[in-house]
Amino acid sequence: PLIGGQFRLAGQQPRRAQILDLLDWYERQFARLGVTLHLNSYLEAEEIRAIGPDRVVLATGSLPDEDATQRWLPDLGPLPGRERGHVFAPEEVMRREARLGSRVLVLDEGGNMRGLGTAWHLAEEGHEVTLITPGPMVGAELARTSADIPIRARLAWLGVTMLTEHGLTRWHDQGARLKNLLTGVEFDHPADDLVMATTNRAFDPISAEIADLPPVILGDAQAPRQAPYAFYEGRACGLAL
Repeated sequence: PLIGGQFRLAGQQPRRAQILDLLDWYERQFARLGVTLHLNSYLEAEEIRAIGPDRVVLATGSLPDEDATQRWLPDLGPLPGRERGHVFAPEEVMRREARLGSRVLVLDEGGNMRGLGTAWHLAEEGHEVTLITPGPMVGAELARTSADIPIRARLAWLGVTMLTEHGLTRWHDQGARLKNLLTGVEFDHPADDLVMATTNRAFDPISAEIADLPPVILGDAQAPRQAPYAFYEGRACGLAL
């Protein structure tokens, strides 16, 4: 077991090894400061109380949305056809838990490296990748960063098909039913597997049971967001304790 969780998985995407370097630095700092780590461990409410902590900080993160809902198609609700399988989250791909066929459709709702980096990884592994996004451009959240144009160029060079302003209305035996969000026209797109880079759901299984302590909830456990926000909240919390 290693520290980092989903952040470590992000570091396994192409050209993002600096994330792993940062996590290595944190491990060295923990050792220097005498921080005790219990990895791959679970705590129940009574076990937390038995420790007798002065303060409890919960940073339990988030989990992929099992319903595969899309913010740009709120009336659709849970994705029809998801129960037939072959629908994965980026984290499952990067953990190598997904056994993927040759044709992979990646829905990138956030316009960031969670979806784009996964598509890049899959293309480098030899998959035929189609990337769709509901936004007007691929990688909208990367605009005006050093990755902005280069990542689209790299995806294009790898042969990734990119469709903007499209959503997904159904997953079926032959692939996906896509919808042009501008015209409303729907059409079928062949695919073996679907990767849904949609908004995660906060994972907070225990705060209600220890409300008497009370805990401080940080990062994705409060609301899924980008890593810098979690780093900021964690540092602010540490300075305030």
